[in-house]
Amino acid sequence: DAAFMGMLACGHLEDNLREQSPYNLDRIAEEARKSPRFRWLLSFPFKVAVSEDAWAAIAKFRITGPHEEPRHETMPPSY
Repeated sequence: DAAFMGMLACGHLEDNLREQSPYNLDRIAEEARKSPRFRWLLSFPFKVAVSEDAWAAIAKFRITGPHEEPRHETMPPSY
């Protein structure tokens, strides 16, 4: 369900993006290149809530602005 996935992205994913190693940021970017749903999830964390390095790694994959969330009905299907 899109609302549940959005809550996970705003909570756990955003928390994880506060501090990450360069290796993990590379892995996050790799997953974003492969998965439309993961790109959608990366659009939930706000810029002010994640580290600068994390923002630099995810900004190009986001489908929304730095402080807006995607609409739930835009969630891509899972594979």
